[in-house]
Amino acid sequence: MRCERCCLEDPASESLDLDSYCRKITACTECPLQQGTATISRDVLIGNIRRLTESARQNRQQQNRIRQLERAQQELTEDIQRSDERVAKLEQTQKATTHAADEQLRAQLERLSAQQAAIMALATPIIQVWDGVLVLPLIGELDEERMQALTESLLSALQERRARLAVLDLTGVPTLNQSSAQHLYRIATAVRLLGAEALLCGLRSQVVQTVTSLGVDLSSLATTRSLQDALRRCIFPSRELPRV
Repeated sequence: MRCERCCLEDPASESLDLDSYCRKITACTECPLQQGTATISRDVLIGNIRRLTESARQNRQQQNRIRQLERAQQELTEDIQRSDERVAKLEQTQKATTHAADEQLRAQLERLSAQQAAIMALATPIIQVWDGVLVLPLIGELDEERMQALTESLLSALQERRARLAVLDLTGVPTLNQSSAQHLYRIATAVRLLGAEALLCGLRSQVVQTVTSLGVDLSSLATTRSLQDALRRCIFPSRELPRV
């Protein structure tokens, strides 16, 4: 195939991009200029050289741009990798810090629990005044938690020491509510079930009035006015203590 008008010499070819221009030249298989049977004019040769030079320059620019993009991508990849490493280190540090904080908190809770147990033990001491006789001096408010601890400690001590009498000294108790009064009755009943006796002493008049107004009947429990009277009855049991 031969072009009707040589694209090498056609001014309109200058408006074609390089790819279109090359495809057009390649399609002309009978071009005498390409076959060397005709002479290419100086202007045509200069124009093609200029076109090729400009194309080469654009290719170099494009390649430079591609290399810049590749470097930027590589730098971005390295930045992401460094960020991932920093995040991993931060996570590791945070995990170690959290673990240390958890251990510290656990140790503090254990110390607090031990302190609370020690305070509870001091708040509800059980004193063995002589063989078979235990005295529990109670001071302050008798809340549900304290009464529960008192019950457990007293019943355990009765079994371990084979005591026959438990004296609950209420001299230091300013008041009793319905719950604590009922709990005292249950303690006396539990002591009786273990084969021992419970003796209440030191009940204040206002405490007795409060308990009576609440409708709690403690009349079936053995009582004395003071700890001294209670100990005297333990030493000189002139009469048997009333049953619960």
